[in-house]
Amino acid sequence: MILNKANSPKSDGIKVDNITVSLVHEGKPVKLIKWFKDNGCKILEKYPGIYYVSGNKILFPLQLIVSSRLSEKSHYWLKSLTSKMNLETGKCLVLSANSLSDKDDKENADSVIRLALAENPDIFRHFKEVPDMYEALMTLMKPEFDEALSKSKSDSIMSLFNKGRLLEEYAAEELDMPVKQFRKAYKEWLAKKQDKTTSPVS
Repeated sequence: MILNKANSPKSDGIKVDNITVSLVHEGKPVKLIKWFKDNGCKILEKYPGIYYVSGNKILFPLQLIVSSRLSEKSHYWLKSLTSKMNLETGKCLVLSANSLSDKDDKENADSVIRLALAENPDIFRHFKEVPDMYEALMTLMKPEFDEALSKSKSDSIMSLFNKGRLLEEYAAEELDMPVKQFRKAYKEWLAKKQDKTTSPVS
């Protein structure tokens, strides 16, 4: 997937021949499917909600993912790539990510979790109120928290929040401050960061 290519430390660490493009859509993209068919492409629904597209106009192996048709148990990673992820899918996602040991798998899972968090913040806010899930989520983010502790904790937590890696409530709790105070502190941090990037070099 493009996700793998983006996570590779080298510009050609993953060969182009190994790339698969996946297009995720909540409902069936009727117009897009029609365009493929009108242009001589073949479409095969290999699994419920997973369509394989092939043809001369397809540069890379292409999958169309219709998340509303995916199996809840078998394809929760793919179902998380939508703004309509439910609690059960979110739970499976976090617990599964915590069980991974391979470095590449962890990096890919991190990218999926980041997207799921950005698209479904309410789900992760709910996990904050569920002890087991909150612990699992904090375990998942532990390496980044450890890095934050080894530097300036405030600056690192702000950076994680700025990158979309933390919800506001989690960041505020890690810095032991109310959310309202965190918002003010974040604005001040952001202003200082922007000042540094725009300051002329002497």
